[in-house]
Amino acid sequence: DPPEPEAFATDDGGGGGGGGGGGGKPPVIPPAAELKLLRGLQEQVYEQTKAIDGSGPIGDDAAQRTRLDALAAEQQELFQLALEMLTEMSEQQPPPGGDHEPPTGEPQ
Repeated sequence: DPPEPEAFATDDGGGGGGGGGGGGKPPVIPPAAELKLLRGLQEQVYEQTKAIDGSGPIGDDAAQRTRLDALAAEQQELFQLALEMLTEMSEQQPPPGGDHEPPTGEPQ
């Protein structure tokens, strides 16, 4: 069985808070490594889903239906993890373009 996505989630020491200023501890796993792990988990779920799809019609096979339900739950959890990572990364990154003022619309 593939590792559970929770195994790769970072522990921030409890709920709430979030966002705070600089000076905090760096993440346990660098964001690039987290993305690679997430991608690997997504590929595993995809391959498992594809294998079930390739085995023919599911029909009344309760075991395959149960496995598909579990894979759907894993996909949903991976999606939520990706959204959380995206939010965290966007909060840590400065806006593109640095300190430049936004264009006013008409060239001068």
